[in-house]
Amino acid sequence: MKRIITLLFLFLFSTPFLTIAQDSASKQRVRLAIRGGVFLSNFTIKDLPSSFEKPKGDAAVYGGLQVDIPLSKKISIVPEVLFAVSGISAYSDNPQGLFDDELNHLFVPLLFKYKAGNFGLFAGPQGDFLLKAKGATGPSYYNGDITDSSYRKSSFSGVLGIEYVFKYRFGIDARYQFSLSDMRADKGSTVFTSYGDIKMSAFQIGLFYRFGKKPKS
Repeated sequence: MKRIITLLFLFLFSTPFLTIAQDSASKQRVRLAIRGGVFLSNFTIKDLPSSFEKPKGDAAVYGGLQVDIPLSKKISIVPEVLFAVSGISAYSDNPQGLFDDELNHLFVPLLFKYKAGNFGLFAGPQGDFLLKAKGATGPSYYNGDITDSSYRKSSFSGVLGIEYVFKYRFGIDARYQFSLSDMRADKGSTVFTSYGDIKMSAFQIGLFYRFGKKPKS
């Protein structure tokens, strides 16, 4: 929790300092945006036995805030804070049948964006923070909160994406994120976390709305 609070503090209070780096000749403005859409996750588990089917990710949602901080007419730094839900499930030949873990994430990416007309290409690192994890399976193997016992509370990812802006305020974007570190705790207590490294990849597809007036040409 202390790490999350620290990152949120840096996210909120770094904006005034980053704006100093803007090109004085540019008429671009710092802009706040809200984002939301569909979050499609996928998981890989090293050394998972052949008695399991291939793990499947869930389709869920994400939402959050971003700040677009222009350094010039074409280059921006874009910090974000996003909440997303993911899930990993797999059927097994053993009597328990379906295993299912649900994860609630706080993502804090720091993106570097290149703008070309209405399009933007962006990439950067992302801090991944686990807010809560729940496990469930039938009939009674394990249930309930597994946040501390099975998954790391922090990990890292990379992000690549593209956006298209309609009439300055509204836009659509799509991005791909991929784990750069293991999500599994050292002594995982669930079926999934008792084997090898767990890594997540995901697609985000959604809309955003940016506040602020259009700069004068």
